[in-house]
Amino acid sequence: MNKIARMLTNSIAMNKFLYFVLFIIVGCQNVKDTKNSSLLNDNLYKLHNVKQIGFPDNTNTYIALDSIQKDILFKPFLESDLKAISFGFDAYFVAKQEKIYSLTPIIVDISGTDYSAQWLMLIDSKFVTVSKMELGHQESGPRFTTDTTYTLWPENISYFSNDTIKTISVIKTERNQSPSDLIVDSIICIKKILSNGKILAIRSDSLRIRKQNH
Repeated sequence: MNKIARMLTNSIAMNKFLYFVLFIIVGCQNVKDTKNSSLLNDNLYKLHNVKQIGFPDNTNTYIALDSIQKDILFKPFLESDLKAISFGFDAYFVAKQEKIYSLTPIIVDISGTDYSAQWLMLIDSKFVTVSKMELGHQESGPRFTTDTTYTLWPENISYFSNDTIKTISVIKTERNQSPSDLIVDSIICIKKILSNGKILAIRSDSLRIRKQNH
């Protein structure tokens, strides 16, 4: 009888342990599911359905993503696009756009040591990041410099119209040789969002303006 009682006691203890483990697993999954859905909570975004947005944006303050939200949203890109800052970066909810097909576009700002960027990301109905495109990025210091040339990082503005995005990048280069001059390059890129979530470049143009200082 004592042996049977011990076996029953051990069985009950094991069942309690298994229930505890199951409780932890389900609880963690529920937290992740909640975090998944919260990525599209309107209250997180200061801007909604914007027609245009600029980068860098030094005029607005946005809500930061927490560590779980960052993991959900950026995990597919940590080994490639964000490899250099994957060990420490901040991200902020900027804008939520109207659905395109079954996808919800969101705009986020990213900042790490000596790096900042603005991304448009497409989220599907399961809250999975299907694809993304960079609307602009900058790093500390000039983009390019020599003894006579100083090129700044681009200033960008993006325009949104249904499934089409037009981004204009303005790059300024100063040359200090005599006579000194200012070169302004404008690069226009038009991209289209496809029903499968891919973002396709359909047109690119450029324009250069040179101003000499005598």
